[in-house]
Amino acid sequence: MAMESKFRFAIDRGGTFTDIFAVLPHGKGVRVMKLLSEDPRRYEDAPTEGMRRIMEETLGKRVSLPLDASFIEDVRMGTTVATNALLERKGTRTALLLNSGFQDLWHIGDQTRPDLFDLKACKPDQLYTKTVSVQERIIPRREGDTYSSVQSLTTGESFSSHSFIPMPSQIMNVLFKILQQKNSDFLMYPSLLPYLQ
Repeated sequence: MAMESKFRFAIDRGGTFTDIFAVLPHGKGVRVMKLLSEDPRRYEDAPTEGMRRIMEETLGKRVSLPLDASFIEDVRMGTTVATNALLERKGTRTALLLNSGFQDLWHIGDQTRPDLFDLKACKPDQLYTKTVSVQERIIPRREGDTYSSVQSLTTGESFSSHSFIPMPSQIMNVLFKILQQKNSDFLMYPSLLPYLQ
């Protein structure tokens, strides 16, 4: 196995602490560091600061920001911040963008509850404050189909489909309207709207 000549980092950025694991270049071993995820008086970003400190210790010279990426082989980072925000039901006001006719889909869900026969079961509040629907469908393409309000798209090598309204400009108009009304600070959309991805 060839000896690495660059740093390799694996980082877990949590709500309270950020853990940085580094494989040091030239076979110098590994280094582990733990920093507060937020410490604005000392640094702006814990993962970057952790990498900077490890590089500085290993190289024996001052390392400034932005980091010189030529010394880094790769960085792998995971975070629990978004998961924690969902579990704790904290965060910004969010609107849910869905296909027309599916506005109640996430509210109805699959009827999962802790006790199936509890007639007084309480569902938790929704994570979104508003639902916005978009007139759109994706159907298989068939020979001879002609539609006036269809945008054609191809997925993969063996599947083609038609996407009924909207065109991207219509989607943007909906998004701007939501933001202008200030009903939500953030917009989420599930995979029912694949053309947005």
